[in-house]
Amino acid sequence: MALKTLAKSQERVLKEMYSAYTEYWETLISVVPEYKTVLEKESKLSSYYRQLKRNHLLFRPVGQLAFARAVQFLLAKKMPLKDAIKLLHSKNNMFLHERVWHYILWDPVASKMLNNWSPAETLLLTTAGQEPRSPSAAERLRRLQEGGEGT
Repeated sequence: MALKTLAKSQERVLKEMYSAYTEYWETLISVVPEYKTVLEKESKLSSYYRQLKRNHLLFRPVGQLAFARAVQFLLAKKMPLKDAIKLLHSKNNMFLHERVWHYILWDPVASKMLNNWSPAETLLLTTAGQEPRSPSAAERLRRLQEGGEGT
């Protein structure tokens, strides 16, 4: 009997997780025009957003992670999902070749991605007028922006 209860509990958790992830992606598609273009039209345009001069944050795994974590942080502060996504997307430059992302998610010398998702999350939050997750996260971002250690 306990095994059936556990299985039903796991099934409920899986359904809740699936529902939350579905809502997140549907909201992203409705708010982020680049996603809407690529995902709703079922085109091969995603490569358009992964070029050197159009390197979009939300078309890179590390950028998606930083963005999702920033959204999660705002949700924990009781901001509605759509508002969190709109705020982060509208207040931040999403193109990684821009100077603001240099040495955070983009190495402009080697022209390659960096795996600094935590400072990227902090940049997304603070640029949108929100507090960082922690003082140490803000300090790490500051060091990267100044060209110091922090990776």
